[in-house]
Amino acid sequence: MHNIKTDMDEMEALIPEVMRSIRTLMQDIPEMKLTTPVQFFLLHKLEREGPCNASTIAQFMGITSGSVTSITERLVKHGLISRVQDALDRRIVIFSLTESGEELLHAIREQRKQKLQSVFERLGEEKTHLLLDLYKDMQVILEDMK
Repeated sequence: MHNIKTDMDEMEALIPEVMRSIRTLMQDIPEMKLTTPVQFFLLHKLEREGPCNASTIAQFMGITSGSVTSITERLVKHGLISRVQDALDRRIVIFSLTESGEELLHAIREQRKQKLQSVFERLGEEKTHLLLDLYKDMQVILEDMK
């Protein structure tokens, strides 16, 4: 017999396994090898938020400004983000996504969509819609709990 406690125990064990399986599925996307998951997250955030300084990046990633430096160095080196000093305060460095960074994100997203589509096709249309609705509901609840 199911109850919330046993369902939660099962979910707690299942969620990390599903996430690990998704990461494994995505590992063979060639473009994913160009960035670490943390670097990919930063590229995604710069695309959504626009240019940011190191302090802002550190805050939304939950890391130190020193860590931002090491994460951004490789991305700058590969031309995926740019680093420009603020015109008003030369101590502030602004990071922004380059055209190459945008192209990389687009390529990764397209390949991820294809891989996930094959999973959802196996789930079927009804279960896929149900899963999407559940994710939307959970997101609303989680946002309310902040």
